[in-house]
Amino acid sequence: MHSVIYKKFYRTFVLLLVLGGFVVLFTVPVSSSSLADSAHAVTLESIQQQLNEIFAVLKRISDRIAILLQEAQGKKTPVSTETQIADTVLPPAEPVEVSIVPTVVPVASVSEPVWKFIEVPSRSFAGGLIILYRYSITAGDKDFTVFSARFHVAFGDVSVKDLEVHAFKDEYFSTRAYKIGSAYNNMLYVGRRKGFLESGKQDVDISFENGVSAGLLIPARETRYFELRGFTSGKNTTAYLEVSGEGLSKVVFE
Repeated sequence: MHSVIYKKFYRTFVLLLVLGGFVVLFTVPVSSSSLADSAHAVTLESIQQQLNEIFAVLKRISDRIAILLQEAQGKKTPVSTETQIADTVLPPAEPVEVSIVPTVVPVASVSEPVWKFIEVPSRSFAGGLIILYRYSITAGDKDFTVFSARFHVAFGDVSVKDLEVHAFKDEYFSTRAYKIGSAYNNMLYVGRRKGFLESGKQDVDISFENGVSAGLLIPARETRYFELRGFTSGKNTTAYLEVSGEGLSKVVFE
């Protein structure tokens, strides 16, 4: 509606201005032929100047009407990208829930003592004192006290007696690990089973002592080496002898 009105007004106004220009042009007094040429030239210049002023005013009015028509039609002057970004209203940020998960540091498990089988120097026997078995015990993260040892013994057609367990600090079985009383020699033992064993299969338990109380202390992460010795006699051609530690490998003598 507004657009139609503005357009009609614009056309009418332009028509009036054009008519006014022609009125001014033809109403200017014209001199007789006797007037000087210089006077006629001044008149034409004055008319040209007035027409230029009229057209300038007409152009400004035309531009203004064009702007009004654009506003009436809902057209807006393009806005620069920077202005659009500056005028953009961002929605309020939503609250973010932050959950804090505690760091769990795994606790190292306490290691347990470890028993290990060690091969004997020889698996042949004829008679007399022989080394029947060897093994080691390594303590875990804490000091460990061992109170006894169990051996599985099986033999026939030979006599076995006076079993002894000796303890050492080194893998060469040369340095004694414990000292009982004032004695300190190669025959020192930390546990003993005196007398003859019955022929056949049997479990032999030997208790340990340190001269003061029962048990042998192994410091944390240290190793003690144990050796089982015994006396054999009366071996026949059909004799056999087998010894193993609790949960460890078996030694078969020939």
